[in-house]
Amino acid sequence: MTALGIQLEGEEGDTYNKVVRRYQNTVEKFSATELDTLMNNQYCQAGRVTWTSDEYFASEHSKANAHIELYTVESKEYPAQIPSWWPAIPKTSAKQPLAGLKVVDLTRIIAGPSITRGLAEMGAQVMRVTAEHINNLSQLHHDLNWGKWNCYLNLRLAEDKEKLRSSILDTDVVVDGYRPGIMAKWGFSREDISPRYRNQSARPR
Repeated sequence: MTALGIQLEGEEGDTYNKVVRRYQNTVEKFSATELDTLMNNQYCQAGRVTWTSDEYFASEHSKANAHIELYTVESKEYPAQIPSWWPAIPKTSAKQPLAGLKVVDLTRIIAGPSITRGLAEMGAQVMRVTAEHINNLSQLHHDLNWGKWNCYLNLRLAEDKEKLRSSILDTDVVVDGYRPGIMAKWGFSREDISPRYRNQSARPR
């Protein structure tokens, strides 16, 4: 509402239809591209311009993914991360098969947090990284983020970027739920992170 310039408290005599029409009148002032830039680049909200099926199938995105199934699994060989079970972790059990697994959670909206919540439910130690200036879906926080540790890091600050790098070096899994290119902008793309793992000796657990 703030991004669109709509009053948070509403107006006297508001009805459902009046509020809907107010939103329609406001949104109609923007093109799809303008609204996309406003909400994503300026206000850091999740959402993209929606394509029709024909537009999607004609896009470069569709052509690039035409040979890919619903999902793919790629194996990355990291000497510091030898595939293994966790026999040295006494808490590992049928109820907590991921006990001892460390996860850095760089997700925000529903799908990503749901994945990392599932990891926490199975015993993983999940550190959710957010920032005080990022808007969160507070009404869903208790559902999506229970069982996790939480910290605030501002990646505009060099010291906080270094804290995140240190956390990643001490973790087993990084889950990134941001749009493509966002974490790369701050120096945390897969290409930025992977060499650090490859150069790291195996860590004792």
